[in-house]
Amino acid sequence: AQNQGQDERQRSRPDRAETAPKARTSAQNQGQDERQRSSLNDANSSLQAIHSQSGLDAFDTRGAESKSAKQDEVDDGKQMSALQRNFSGENLHQSGEGKSSHLRSKQPSFGEVKERSKHEWTINEAISVLKARDSRMHVEASEALANMFYEEPTVGIAIVLNGGLAALAHAITIGDATFCTGACALIHMLTSSNLTLKRCQSDASVISGDMFKAILDAMSKSSSNIELQQWGATAIWALVKENHRAKVAFMLVKTNQGESSLRVLKNALKDFGAESEGITRAVIGCTLALALNSVPSQKAISDLAMPYLMLDILAKHPQISFRGEFDNLREWLRDNSSRKEEVHRDVSFNERHSKKD
Repeated sequence: AQNQGQDERQRSRPDRAETAPKARTSAQNQGQDERQRSSLNDANSSLQAIHSQSGLDAFDTRGAESKSAKQDEVDDGKQMSALQRNFSGENLHQSGEGKSSHLRSKQPSFGEVKERSKHEWTINEAISVLKARDSRMHVEASEALANMFYEEPTVGIAIVLNGGLAALAHAITIGDATFCTGACALIHMLTSSNLTLKRCQSDASVISGDMFKAILDAMSKSSSNIELQQWGATAIWALVKENHRAKVAFMLVKTNQGESSLRVLKNALKDFGAESEGITRAVIGCTLALALNSVPSQKAISDLAMPYLMLDILAKHPQISFRGEFDNLREWLRDNSSRKEEVHRDVSFNERHSKKD
C-alpha cells in the first residue's frame, strides 16, 4: 500500500510540472495578444488623425456610398438651380458683376419658361443664334437648348453633333458672368448623360482648347463671382475626366491676361475654398482629374504648390468625398504636400510635354 501511494505521488508530480509552464505560456501569449491589439488600435487612431488633419480622408472609399446619394442629389439640385437662374428671361446687369447678390428670390421653372416664350425654337436655330456676334438672343437660345435637353435627353446628341458646344464657347466669350455661369452649367448637364459624354469630350472645341479658353477667360474676368468659379471648374472637370487630349489642350491654354490655366484654378481655390464647399470640390476635383495618369500635369501642379493648398483646404471640409476616384494620387499628394512656395521654371508645360512625346 505504501509503495502504491508513493508511485501515485511520483506520477502526479510530472503532470503538475508540465501544467505549470503551459499555464504561464498561455498567460504570456494572452498578454502579448492584448498588447498587439492595443498597438494596432493606437496605430489606426493615429493614422486616422493624420488623414483628418491633412485632408487625405477625402480620398477614402470608406463611407463613400453613404455620401454618394446625398452628393448626387445636391449636385443635380445646384445644376438645375444654376440653369433656371441664368437662363430665365432678361439678363441681370449690375455694376458689381460677379457678386452672388444677383440671385433672384423666385426662379421660373422650365415649364414656365416654355409657356412664356412665344417662339418655338429648333436646335439648329438656337445654335445659329449662339454663333452670332449679337448677344441679345443668347439667353433665350441657351434657355431653349436647356429646355429641350431637359425634356428629352436624346436631344443632346443632336445639340453636340450640330456644333452646340462650339456655339456655347463663342457665346461665353461675349457674355456676362450671369450668362457664363448658366452656360457652364448647361455644358456640365450635357456631359452628365452617357449618351453625350464621349461626344462632348471629343468635340472639336474641346480638343482644340477653344472651350477651355472661353471658360477660363470668363473665370479670370469675373474672378469675384463665386458661382462662375464653381460651375466653370465643374464643366472643365467633366470634359477632361479620363480624356488625355483634353488634358493637354487645357494645360496649354492661357487667358487673355496671360494667366496659365492652373493659375486660374488656384486663384479660385485660394480666394473662396475656405468658405465654399462647392468651389473646393469643383476646383480640387478638376485639378486631380488633370493630374490622374499624367506626369506632366502632376509636375505643373506641383510647381504651383497646389498639393499643399488642396490638402489644407480639404481639411476644412471633412464632409467632402471623392468616392475613391483619386486613390492613385494619394502618394503623390502626400509626397508633394510639404512644398508651400511655387517653383518658377524656365521650361513651360508645352516644351516639357513636347520633349516627353
